Amino acid sequence: MSYTVGQRWVSQTESRLGLGLITEVTGRRVTIAFPAADEERTYAMENAPLARVRYRAGETLKDRHENPLTVVEVEECEGLFTYHCEDEEGTEQSISEVMLSPHARFVHPEQRLFCGQFDRNGDFSLRYATLEREAELQASPVRGLIGTRTQLLPHQVAIADQTARRPHPRVLLADEAGLGKTIEAGLILHRQVLTGQAERILIVVPDALLTQWFVEMRRRFNLYFALFDQERLEAEEQDNPFETEQFVLCPLSLLTDNDETLDSAAAADWDLLVVDEAHHLHWSPEEASPGYQAVERLSGTIPGVLLLTATPEQVGLDSHFARLRLVDPARFTDYAAFQQEIRDQGGLPEQHRVLFRHTRDDVGGFPERILEPAPLEADDEYQAQAQLTGRPGLFPETTLDPETWLVHDPRVAWLQQMLKQNRSEKVLVLCAHAATAETLEHYLQLRAGIRSAAFHEGLSIIERDRAAAWFADDEQGAQALICSEIGSEGRNFQFAKHLVLFDLPDNPDLLEQRIGRLDRIGQGDEIHIHVPYITGSAQAVLFQWYQEGLNALQAYCPTGVAVQHAVADELEAALNTPEDSPKKLLESTREHRERLEQELQEERSLMATLSRDEKEAAEASIADIQRTEAPDNLAAYLTQLLDQYGVDHEETGKEQWTIRPTDHMKTEHFPHLPDDGLSLTLERDVALAREDLAFVSWEHPLVRDGMGLVMDSELGNAALITLELKGVQPGTLMLEAIYRVATAAPRSVPVGRFLPLAPTRLLLTGDGRDLSTMLSHAKLNELGGRIKRQNAQQILPRLRDDIEALLPTLQEKAEADLPATTAEARKAMEAHYNAEIDALANLKATSAELRDREIKELEQQRDEGLKAIERAGVELEGLRVVLTT
Repeated sequence: MSYTVGQRWVSQTESRLGLGLITEVTGRRVTIAFPAADEERTYAMENAPLARVRYRAGETLKDRHENPLTVVEVEECEGLFTYHCEDEEGTEQSISEVMLSPHARFVHPEQRLFCGQFDRNGDFSLRYATLEREAELQASPVRGLIGTRTQLLPHQVAIADQTARRPHPRVLLADEAGLGKTIEAGLILHRQVLTGQAERILIVVPDALLTQWFVEMRRRFNLYFALFDQERLEAEEQDNPFETEQFVLCPLSLLTDNDETLDSAAAADWDLLVVDEAHHLHWSPEEASPGYQAVERLSGTIPGVLLLTATPEQVGLDSHFARLRLVDPARFTDYAAFQQEIRDQGGLPEQHRVLFRHTRDDVGGFPERILEPAPLEADDEYQAQAQLTGRPGLFPETTLDPETWLVHDPRVAWLQQMLKQNRSEKVLVLCAHAATAETLEHYLQLRAGIRSAAFHEGLSIIERDRAAAWFADDEQGAQALICSEIGSEGRNFQFAKHLVLFDLPDNPDLLEQRIGRLDRIGQGDEIHIHVPYITGSAQAVLFQWYQEGLNALQAYCPTGVAVQHAVADELEAALNTPEDSPKKLLESTREHRERLEQELQEERSLMATLSRDEKEAAEASIADIQRTEAPDNLAAYLTQLLDQYGVDHEETGKEQWTIRPTDHMKTEHFPHLPDDGLSLTLERDVALAREDLAFVSWEHPLVRDGMGLVMDSELGNAALITLELKGVQPGTLMLEAIYRVATAAPRSVPVGRFLPLAPTRLLLTGDGRDLSTMLSHAKLNELGGRIKRQNAQQILPRLRDDIEALLPTLQEKAEADLPATTAEARKAMEAHYNAEIDALANLKATSAELRDREIKELEQQRDEGLKAIERAGVELEGLRVVLTT
């Protein structure tokens, strides 16, 4: 090496120092200043870990003022380079290397190779694997549906697939209870977020459902929403607090209690609005409730709207029409015309409709409900102390101290005996109040010696996870989980077959929600519903009303709430006088139920459900999801990723991993890895049963952002190995190059679905022979050997000319198929978007305003995608030098 003051060199071992400048050459030592790091190094010339920096014609450099210049010609005089360049306006200028910016970073594969800043062979293999996986995910037709902790149910997948592909969906989700409207909404949100269709989302729910939605979005969909309440608003210093977060979850009361808050929410730039319990928004042609008015205003400014509501038969078609006005006011303007339309068409239009609803009969797969009532006699002392009539009589334990009701309430002794008789069974016990659940669990655990866990809203999310995990454990886990009403919302306890209703809620919907904890699709053949109640009390009346009046315990009762409103006074009177026969109440209840069920059947015939084609499409999507998620492939990739970044990992159980950060990681913080580590599973079935484990899929943030670490850095884009091959002369050069098709497009335009982004691998010998098919990447990894960094740094400068001579040939080969590839991609993209546009155009007559807007958005996406494909080129992603020995 020849050193001259003013030359620019880089350190091969400390790339963070930037571009160095030789300031002194004395004897056998050279001193280099690194202005970017404000540091200086002195090296022995013989073994200095340095690489000479020389830009080539066509490359871009920056002067000391950070102005970009394109090199046209390089001239060397007395050991220093002078670069003849052009600036961005085409003006010619010359610059000595002394005047180069010290902040230069060498990230391109060839630059790093020539600077001696190459990586380990494992890093190169990781980069290639990441490019392959990223291309597969980009091309997947089910992108955004892979990474959710949900069962793959056709009716849910169908809705998410149909709805989320639209730029700004405006739909009503009106499934019967137990079919998962919240999950359907979450699937739509997840897909829209991952495909770039939605970046800012507002969810509005009743106050009581805030925690449930927060947990569901986080646990099932890895969507982290900010909870907004009055305190949060007052703490924000910006003019519009709703613009401080991308995802916001707030109660409806926050918007109805203060006009200024509603003004701020409406002024923020949202992509999607979600409203739960929308059937509680009252509207009539004469007046509308404050809640309805608030949602109407938001839906008028936010392009995408999802309303979750009860079924039409539960609230009536007129009330349902009020919800339809919110999602498509241009189409639903007149109720009489709406009724006539669905009669004429035999249901709402199938394509791009605004109303989605399914019934349990349509979906199927639910277990048989086996009712096991337990009428119990209370002793005289308990009857004297407890109020057993009226609504307080439904929950007498709330009016007494624990020592009294635990001893004298016959339900406690019954529960203890029931659990002992079913020691091998998992039993879910539900009660209305957290205090009841906590006291009861404490008694069972400490006094009765029954392994049990409490689960209520007073516990943190982590504490609830631990309780649920202990309950799910088949070997040493709890036999019983004692849950409160609110604490268990949104949880899956499908592995249990026995449900104990320690008390009965006074609302049919709440009763169905309780039973729905176990009564789920795929649960099995049967579930057992145990109902202990005190005879001669309000509890007994309510049990009879549910069982003999509504038939709501052994079967789903969609008319329950409507019937309850009709007989409310009679029910209240019967609860207050449990000593009297409830015969009249039961007869009246049955009459109302049978009449409403008849109307329900008539209306159901008018409502659209999944067609055979839609079911088949959903099944195909599920097959695609299962094929793409491939846990074994993910395990192999994740192991490679974690190993290369220095993250500790081990299998800690069946299908269970634990990963932890270490002190020797390549990055200060690995994405979404907590300081105390993470327990996870890659198996969907395990994740559904073990909510204490993170469900890590290809779409989990840890994997997505981990892949982003590789893609957004130069890690692994330059490497060097040795290879021993019989019949090949030692010292023969081979160059392995990894290219990929690249282009720039908005995130919302799925270019990768049509334009293959899979990497192209080439392997050429020094004389240009193509060995790509003869010697695969995997085989090369298997046969390749390491070379000491010091030796490699001495060899690479001597190979530079040979390597540079091969690069044009490699580029030409990589570009050879690009014209045909882009032509096929254009054809596929045009066909896809044109079909979507034609379908909307066919429906334009029913809602011209909304259809025009959607059509224009799709046309814009199509045009941007076609331009992106036209701009596509190939980029060099990695170079690996192979030297035979």
